[in-house]
Amino acid sequence: ASVAERDSLLATFLGPDVRTVALSATDQPPSARIFWNTATSTIIVAAFDLPPAPEGRTYQLWGIAEGGSPVSLGTFQTAADGTALVQRAVPAGTDFQIGAVTEEPTGGSPQPTSAPFLVGTWTDA
Repeated sequence: ASVAERDSLLATFLGPDVRTVALSATDQPPSARIFWNTATSTIIVAAFDLPPAPEGRTYQLWGIAEGGSPVSLGTFQTAADGTALVQRAVPAGTDFQIGAVTEEPTGGSPQPTSAPFLVGTWTDA
């Protein structure tokens, strides 16, 4: 099972249709990088220096199309050392120009309840 999981992660990183976004705060860490394999509709989130969300809270990833509403790309939590490496599905047929992370109630929210603290623009790899 772990080999299949590793192979799935590698396929997402190395696909020919991979887009990336570097998410950062305005002044200092934390940061995250997201790899989006558009052919498989899969993303991988790698977060750094992001303390675990407080009890009853989680981090939520958003994709935002120009002029559109944010679309949830799932929730995640970081390890005690402030890192995370998670894989999530992306709704088929979507296209985003901006990636963002907010802190939300456990289970996530249908729309952000606060301003994103990590934001970045998608680029082709």
